[in-house]
Amino acid sequence: MAKKVLSIQTGIWWTKVALMEYGTKHPRVLDVFTFRSPENSVEDGYIRERESLANQLRAELSKRKISERKVIFSINSAKVVSREVMIPKVSGRQLKTLAMEQARENFPMDIASYTISYAKMGMLDGDPKQQMKLLLLAVPDNLLSNYVQFAELCGLEVETFEYMGNCAMQFIAKNFIEDSVIVQLEERSTIVSIVKDNKLVFQRVAPHGYDSTIVAAMDHPVLGLKEDQQAFEFLCANNVTRDKPKAEAFPDSVIADPEERLYALQQAYEAVKESMDYHVRIVVSALEFYQNQYKTPLRGTLHLIGDGMRIQGMIKSFDSKINIEVEKGDYLSLAKMDKKTAASGLVAGESLGLLSIMGAVIEPMGITPKELADRASKRNTTKIASGIFVVSVLASLALVGTAYLRKSKAEQEQTRLKNRIEELSPVQKIYDENVFYRNRYNEYESFDNLSKTQNEKLGMLITDLEKSFPTYVQVKNFSALDGHVTLTMESDMKMTVAQMLLNMRELDYITNISIPSISREINEEAMKLDIEAGLYNPDGDEEELIDGQTTESVIDGETNPDLAEGEEEVKKEYGVGENPYAKWIYTVSFDLIDPVLQTIAQ
Repeated sequence: MAKKVLSIQTGIWWTKVALMEYGTKHPRVLDVFTFRSPENSVEDGYIRERESLANQLRAELSKRKISERKVIFSINSAKVVSREVMIPKVSGRQLKTLAMEQARENFPMDIASYTISYAKMGMLDGDPKQQMKLLLLAVPDNLLSNYVQFAELCGLEVETFEYMGNCAMQFIAKNFIEDSVIVQLEERSTIVSIVKDNKLVFQRVAPHGYDSTIVAAMDHPVLGLKEDQQAFEFLCANNVTRDKPKAEAFPDSVIADPEERLYALQQAYEAVKESMDYHVRIVVSALEFYQNQYKTPLRGTLHLIGDGMRIQGMIKSFDSKINIEVEKGDYLSLAKMDKKTAASGLVAGESLGLLSIMGAVIEPMGITPKELADRASKRNTTKIASGIFVVSVLASLALVGTAYLRKSKAEQEQTRLKNRIEELSPVQKIYDENVFYRNRYNEYESFDNLSKTQNEKLGMLITDLEKSFPTYVQVKNFSALDGHVTLTMESDMKMTVAQMLLNMRELDYITNISIPSISREINEEAMKLDIEAGLYNPDGDEEELIDGQTTESVIDGETNPDLAEGEEEVKKEYGVGENPYAKWIYTVSFDLIDPVLQTIAQ
């Protein structure tokens, strides 16, 4: 179902209201009506007597059983300032930024207290720079705030604001294919718009409306017009530009003399006609400016709309001065009217003043006051906060639920494990005993390890070496390092050493047996004593020392035939080269193959 919205335009004399579909391509008019604005309630677009106008509007809505609360206001005031500017072709956020920059440069006032809006007017023809024309609009914030407060007083909610100059133009551009020149004559303003290819290319707003023509008529007492509505109805019924006044048509005139009355009537008619011609001159001047500025002739259809065009002779005055065809169709027939609305008694002439409220819902400029923007921002913030709160609550519930499920599952697992422990309780005793004895075993093993040395197998090595050594071998020194053993030994004969080496090779856990060094020592003192004692003869026979020989000479081996012969006998007895007073000092080294033995004496 299409969204509905109220479209309202307040004026000095008339307040116009339409109930329409909103947000659709071809919105329907569900209801439309006008009523007389309370006296002095509206001035230059501002609602001065909000209470009285709100009471009447609520009454009119109630009478027609209209309950829709959303509203779009069409605003028009001399305080609204517009400018046409050229900017590079951009879109989106860049367009808004450029529009604000252009507003600061082109508007003569401080725009801080204005709401800036804009409308695209298409690309400039023949421009190699591809520049875009923009219609800038500056609306006073206090004007918009005035309508927001009025809406709240009526129990309505502002949807957006639309500029009156854009309203009727949207309606005509939507319903006419050809180019258009639109002249909209309203109470206090005249709006000239040129539409080309369904795009607004030119617009001028003059602060001069048909109220000046009404005032011109009321300024002549001979016409007997005391109220503005009465004057407006008189002008809508009498064509003062074509007809000549008749004295007898005003029997109640304040001027009794017929000739004087007729002259006064002629003066009144001329004044009204002059006022109407002034409207035409304003429009013609704007159109001539357009043609000179853009070097483009007027083409298409001339649309003369607004309540001012209901005045007799007004359309004819414009038609005679503007050289393009005037649209003479019934605009009411172009509106998509609801059956009930079509039968509500509206006449074709009234539609000229209703196009603004009908076109306001088509494509509004979206003038959003700062007050509403702040409220919307706060609502969005509240919605976001509410959304975050709801999500947080749901997330909390989910977490609580998950935690509860986990807790339940953990309790079930705990119960299962308790039951399993009870089932396995006999095993616990066995396990505890096993742990106890393992601990005791580890204690004993640690104590045993403390009592071990690296020389535990040294006794085996020593025993095996003693077995392999001949009888006349003495071990003077023993050392071992990194599996290499060195022995310093002493024996009486070399043959003893040879026999020892043969015996050691029988041990399978040693290798690389060698004798790095060997030396001989002679016990000179013993040998000297034996010689002196006559014990040198190995046979034990005492012999006298040869005269003239000393013990030292014997020891030194001085040539003595007898002594030399004795030594030869000793050699024969003890072996070649052996001396009973000599001993052999030698070093034996070998490597241990057994890994355990390699660790001894580290």
